[in-house]
Formats: sequence, C-alpha cells, structure tokens
Amino acid sequence: ATFPVHSPHTGELASTAAASSRDDCRAAIEAAQRAFPAWEHTPFAAHREILLRAATTLQSEEWQRKAAPAMRAEVAMTQAQISFNFFAGTQLLQGIACMVNELRGETLPSVVPGGQVFIQRRAQGVIYSVVPWNAPVPLVLTSVAVPLVCGNTVVVRPSVHLFARRGCSA
Repeated sequence: ATFPVHSPHTGELASTAAASSRDDCRAAIEAAQRAFPAWEHTPFAAHREILLRAATTLQSEEWQRKAAPAMRAEVAMTQAQISFNFFAGTQLLQGIACMVNELRGETLPSVVPGGQVFIQRRAQGVIYSVVPWNAPVPLVLTSVAVPLVCGNTVVVRPSVHLFARRGCSA
C-alpha cells in the first residue's frame, strides 16, 4: 500500500510513499535483531569505512541530482537549504565515522587489593529512530550513523516527506 505525499509549500502531490503495515514493522525489527550479533562483532574499522563510503555517496553529483528535486518537491527546500543538507550530511558522516577512535574500554584500579576493573563499552541492540522532516539528510544520518558506528542496528522511521519513491537512499 502507498499514500500520497503533498508538498508542504504548494499542497500539490509530490510523490507517493510506502505505507508500512504492522507486519512490515515487525519484520524490520526482527531483521535488525538477526543482524545485530554479526554487526556488533564487525571491526570498528569496517563501521568507519561504511560511513565514509556513505559520505562519498552524498558528495556525488549522481546522488545530489536525484535528491535535490525530491527535497524541493517534498520538503519545499530552497537551494541554500539543499546545499546545507548535502554539506552537513557529509560532514556528519565523516565526523561520526571518526568516533570509532573513541570507542574503547578503560582499565581502573580496584578497591580490592591487587585487582583491576575493566570497563568495556558494548552495543545495546536494535535502536528505533523517528526522524522529522525539516533537515532530512543530517537528521536521518545522525539518528542512524551514531548507533551504527557503536555496533547497534537501527530501524528508522523517517518523515513521510523524506524522498518518497525517488530512489535516493544512501
């Protein structure tokens, strides 16, 4: 099933979007749960590389040519706002990719004589993210990239105004 997406500026039909059923949502969560054990144990360097490749995609003329018309039609963005979304999205992905250098444990002295305390940061599992429409690229990327780089899997519910049926997935 689908539903219409209207421009908030003109009210005209901009595109259609998939309407997820309860079963679709359940399937997405179950898929993320199945993927979690392998993703959690994927080396952080691989997480970084995936995010950096996504940043490269955002910088590509091909992706920007597809995304810009959708942003104009579905979110009523000006060219300056579109450019900001591309720039901010790329910068966010590159910065978050570098967070892997901060994902380390700590060793502390224990109150027990001769003992040590080891602190290990672990991923939490499936993260559910709801994203508004007003800055689609940076907000989606922040809500997805931070949990992913930390070893979590993500189910994201973007705004209906987010590039519906435009083939603009990163």
